[in-house]
Amino acid sequence: MCRLQRADCEEKGQAEAQKTTTSYRATREVTGIMVSQGTLPRKARIPSRREITHLQRAGRKIHTKHFVICFESTYAPCSRLAVTVSKKVDKRAVQRNRIKRLLKEGFRLLRGNLTQTLDVVIIARKNAVECSFRDCMTELSGAFQQRGLLLTSPANEKPKKSKLG
Repeated sequence: MCRLQRADCEEKGQAEAQKTTTSYRATREVTGIMVSQGTLPRKARIPSRREITHLQRAGRKIHTKHFVICFESTYAPCSRLAVTVSKKVDKRAVQRNRIKRLLKEGFRLLRGNLTQTLDVVIIARKNAVECSFRDCMTELSGAFQQRGLLLTSPANEKPKKSKLG
């Protein structure tokens, strides 16, 4: 996967997001974190049910407290996402849509730091209703870092202790 293609796809996605957002909804604060209201571009979504079920069956899986993350490496120009929240999680569509929004925003913020392009399906578990945006971000970034799929910035790394003191 060429980094130039990936950067080009991300720039187009950011440009599309800037066109669609209005000034009064440009950013909002979610538990102390400024989150933009940009959406995932269409190129960053997995459109067909067939692809989603293929990823759920054949893809590699990461199990976290609130989610199951199925992923597979792809040759597409940018990483793509699909989110599944069933009625077993919550009967109310408002809560299911909230979970979807949190996960899409978390993935949108992380996808520029992925080491390779991925097709990702995130399946919410029953206890995902109690999950905040901060919890979603820590679970997603932790799961991707655990598999070595997320670049770590030097600011986020802890200094290593030496034996000398």
